[in-house]
Amino acid sequence: MQEAEIQQLIKDTIPFSSEMRFTVDRVGEHFAELTFHANDTWSRAGGSISGPFLMTLADASMYAALLAHGENYKMSFTSNLNIHFLRRSNSKTFKGLCEVIKLGKRLAVMDVKIVDGEGENVALVSGTYSLP
Repeated sequence: MQEAEIQQLIKDTIPFSSEMRFTVDRVGEHFAELTFHANDTWSRAGGSISGPFLMTLADASMYAALLAHGENYKMSFTSNLNIHFLRRSNSKTFKGLCEVIKLGKRLAVMDVKIVDGEGENVALVSGTYSLP
């Protein structure tokens, strides 16, 4: 699947994604890059971005990386997500850079690096998806 198809599939199948401003920038055999644009809804006290926003970005990046392998992965789901918050950020733009580490028969293991609009590392995520 290509970027536009993946973005549309996410919007069509995940109801709350309509509230998220995101683009699927690039996908390939073992990676995906997404850009999310935050608004004040996702901010914490002091203006920094919230943890749930970063987790959503990481999860969407992993899902997009799987969908790049074909539509048969659309029934995949998150079975594990570990996140390390590295620093606070008041940026309104964030990138999720996902790398597929292993794509097996039943599980996919992936890493996501989240960077803010200034190019600073904000979070590191490792996750596992259960495959259909």
